[in-house]
Amino acid sequence: MEMHSLLKRQLKKFSRENAVISQEWQNLIDAVNNAYLEFDADRRMLERALELSSQELLQANTEMRAVIQSFPDVFLWLDTSGTILSFKGSSTFEISPW
Repeated sequence: MEMHSLLKRQLKKFSRENAVISQEWQNLIDAVNNAYLEFDADRRMLERALELSSQELLQANTEMRAVIQSFPDVFLWLDTSGTILSFKGSSTFEISPW
């Protein structure tokens, strides 16, 4: 199995070049290496999931914008008493009336 590049650098920095490693220490190094590799795989999977979520959100926003822009009706924004605060029609921008 290939050794994680970060673990390689750490071992190179803190050990002698031709040091003999006991089986006990080798087991620890293997466990740390596996943890590094699993962390990297999990991070890649999370990054991919975030990328897909971002793409799906952008697509949903684009679709929703197209639907709303295709409505020919007038949208009214009312306060709790029913007073029209502003409106938007199919060929107008948001206007603050009255």
